[in-house]
This record gives sequence, structure tokens and C-alpha cells, in this order.
Amino acid sequence: MASATLDSTAVFRERCSKFGLAPELLRKMIEAGFDTFGKVAFAAGANPVTLTDSAVDEWISTFEDPLPSPFQISVIRRIVYESQNVSIADLKARVEPSTEVQVRKLPMAERLVRQEEQAKRLTGLQLTPHNLPGHACVDEVVSMIENNTLKYLPMNRWISRSQELALRKNDPAVSLDNEGNIKISGKTPDLTCDTSGLYALRQAFQ
Repeated sequence: MASATLDSTAVFRERCSKFGLAPELLRKMIEAGFDTFGKVAFAAGANPVTLTDSAVDEWISTFEDPLPSPFQISVIRRIVYESQNVSIADLKARVEPSTEVQVRKLPMAERLVRQEEQAKRLTGLQLTPHNLPGHACVDEVVSMIENNTLKYLPMNRWISRSQELALRKNDPAVSLDNEGNIKISGKTPDLTCDTSGLYALRQAFQ
């Protein structure tokens, strides 16, 4: 499965708006079927190295004719460039996996959209930080889905969002890098919860 960023409509919309793409142009692009980085990456050409401005302009003309203003064209070219880089980075991460086990975080825009969709599905249930899973839990599940693997997580790892916020403290930690320089960074919190009692265990299951 492709990464959440590569195939996320929410992240794509957010980036397009941040770059300055006109809402009407974004609407036309999405209506034409180009609503994610993965779909835009190779829309104008298969080889990012040999991709030309004229090829991008020709692709733009498929959903906006005549062509938009020079500024909007530059914005779309930037979107195409970022789409290609996101696609290449995703492919590289799959072909050359890191030796360190790293859980890729779900983009915030995609996270919020999924929470909104969940709230619509679970009508009658009031979702609060006390019964929403922590971001780390969601990231673990998304990572398993993307990698098509199963990973055992003990019950004390299934924390709520409120517990996660309480555990994430900015206590500084001093360490040495490879060159012997002192490095000050935040401590990595132990994101676990108490499951010793029935109520605490029920909260973890929830």
C-alpha cells in the first residue's frame, strides 16, 4: 500500500492551498482525477529528469484552457515537482528500507480527516481525547497496513490521546553525537499506560 502522504487527498489539498493554488483551479484539477501526489507525479511525463515546462503546460491545458496566469502555472509546476519527490521518496523507502525500525507518522491533515469521518460513522458516540487513540497508536496501525505486516503491541501501549499528551514532556536530555559534541534534545517518553486494574484495562481496550 502506498504511503499515507502519497495517496492522501487531504494532504494534497492542504499543500495546494499553502502553495497558493486558486480554489477554482484546485477544483478543476480534482474533478479531472488528479487529487493526490501519487496521481499528479507522472501526469505530465514518466521521467522527472526530462520533464519540460511545455509538457507540464500541455497537461494543465487538459483541465484549464486557456492556461491560467503565470503565477498559477508556477504553483502547479511546484505541485508537480513535489509530487514527483514524494513519489520517489516513497519508492526509495520501500526499495531501500532503513535498518532502524521507524514508524512513519500520519500527516496531520489526513489524521484530522479520518477523525472527522470516524465521528460521522460512529453517530451517538462523543469522541474526546479520553477515548480517542493516541497518535502513536494510530501511526503504528497505519504502518502495519502500509507494510502489509502484523506486529504485536502489548495492551499498555494502547494509550488515549489525553494520556499521550500528558506523557509527552519536554524534559531535556544531554547526549554526545558521533563527533563527541554535546547535544541537547527532548527525552523520548515511554508511551505506555497502566493496565493493572479492570477499569484501566477496559480503557486500553476502548
